[in-house]
Amino acid sequence: MEDRLDALLAPLIKEAQVLTPHADPGAMEPLLASKFGGLPYCEVGATWPVCTLCTQPLTFVFQLFEERTNALFAFYYCFDCLPAGDDPRDRGLWHAQWFHAPASDKQIRLERPGTDRNAITPCRITRQVVRSLPGWEGLDTQSTQAEALCCELDPERPWQALDQAVARAGCIDDLKSWQGGYPLYLQGEHVPDCPHCSNPMSFFAQLDSEGEANLDWAAVGLIYVFYCERHPQSVEFVRQNT
Repeated sequence: MEDRLDALLAPLIKEAQVLTPHADPGAMEPLLASKFGGLPYCEVGATWPVCTLCTQPLTFVFQLFEERTNALFAFYYCFDCLPAGDDPRDRGLWHAQWFHAPASDKQIRLERPGTDRNAITPCRITRQVVRSLPGWEGLDTQSTQAEALCCELDPERPWQALDQAVARAGCIDDLKSWQGGYPLYLQGEHVPDCPHCSNPMSFFAQLDSEGEANLDWAAVGLIYVFYCERHPQSVEFVRQNT
């Protein structure tokens, strides 16, 4: 039955890129590159986003460059109010933005007003290509047959049957920050719907708590970022904790 499970999972394998931060003073400057902390990539007309609840400037957390679409994603967050995401009431407590066709000649320098006690340590990001399969909490939406077979293989702990198959396939099985592939949920599958078209959104990246970047999503949690392919500026995130 393990061979049958491996055959069911093989077509689901996707490529992902593990994102590893490395503290680097050079990342303090605004760059056209993926990074944590420092100053963000901004273009003319930008203003620093402010939390609508506590009225403090948000913390710039990270930006990720998407080579496939030539776009850059920037994310800001209020670590004092700790929004959980995917809730209209939290909308002004975080900020996300896509820059399409970013370029050095479009870039401006924009600094956060005042001191940020929650500042993220400036880090450059290195990438490692890995193979990815859905975790147990997301398997049912990808293959009900694979889920049922895991239950046959181990009726009491079917997730362990999946974990073993993931290892046999050489796929990532540890919580890390990565872009692409599948999210690895801590507290159950949660895919937001686009607020504009109500369709399920596409997974973009998961960002773990990263000690190197002095980034902690509270209780050593992480966030999952989603976007809508039909509405390019529509972004949602979900925060989960251990």
